[in-house]
Amino acid sequence: MAFLRTIKVRIVTGRDRDSGTDGSVYLGIAGREFRCDTAADDFEKGSKRDYVFGQHANIQNERYNRPSNPPLLVEDIDLFPAYIRFQQGGSSHWALAEAIVYINESPDPLFQSRIENNPIWLGNDSGCIYYLHRSEDLQRAKG
Repeated sequence: MAFLRTIKVRIVTGRDRDSGTDGSVYLGIAGREFRCDTAADDFEKGSKRDYVFGQHANIQNERYNRPSNPPLLVEDIDLFPAYIRFQQGGSSHWALAEAIVYINESPDPLFQSRIENNPIWLGNDSGCIYYLHRSEDLQRAKG
């Protein structure tokens, strides 16, 4: 039984006009959601930022966004889909260009987007959830 101690997600916002947002972005993994939010102005056009939950956290409201409270197990990862969810704020949409998820400080990604230079627009007009793919499955498909 291995505990999920650290989750890191790298999120890249598209470069198209009006790609950025002041809305909220969440990572869903292992049956929980975690809010991706730092002290910076997150999700601006062309931004690329890592959000760390658990050990060495860099997010705001870390107290409410710990994978250890309640404890999550690595085994739980396969029981639930992994996704990025957008909740609108000041703008009506956001362009997700890339998302990559790492767990327990592994150098290899566990999940990632399959967008490949074609950002997906999230919002009321297009849907608010993008499901991530297992990295190993994507590598096998390319291979």
